[in-house]
Order: sequence, then structure tokens, then C-alpha cells
Amino acid sequence: PITTAGESAWPMVRMVCQMELTSHLLIGAAMDKYSTNEMILAEQLIETTPDNSLTLFDRGFYSLGLLNAWQAKGQNRHWLIPLK
Repeated sequence: PITTAGESAWPMVRMVCQMELTSHLLIGAAMDKYSTNEMILAEQLIETTPDNSLTLFDRGFYSLGLLNAWQAKGQNRHWLIPLK
């Protein structure tokens, strides 16, 4: 990322992951440069999300387009997101 002194000496990456809750195994991940929005990375995980699943999102993922696509692109997909 760019700082007030120019480019950072330490490269950074933004990553969004899917984790299976009972085993804590990562079942999906999307990575890109640090300036990439998390919503764009989350959209990359839609196709690999299993049917008959419940996805728990963090608060920062309020996006009607993302949540609608998440549910519509598979069968019996559900999601939960905190209100506050």
C-alpha cells in the first residue's frame, strides 16, 4: 500500500476466507492486492460455496447484491449477518 512516505516496504494482501465451523478447515479463499474491496473477494467465493449451507458474515458485508447472489446461485443456501 501507499503511505505518506511512498510505497510500503512490506507488501500487503487482502484475503477473504470461508471456514468450516466444526473442523475449522478453510474451504475457500480469495486473495488480491490490499486495495481490493472485500466485497469483490467475497463474490469470488460464491461459486465454491456448498449447497445446503449456512454462511456467517462479518458486519462489513452488508451488500444486497452480494447476499442475494450468495443465496440465489445455489440450493438451500442461507446466511446470517450481525445487526450491530
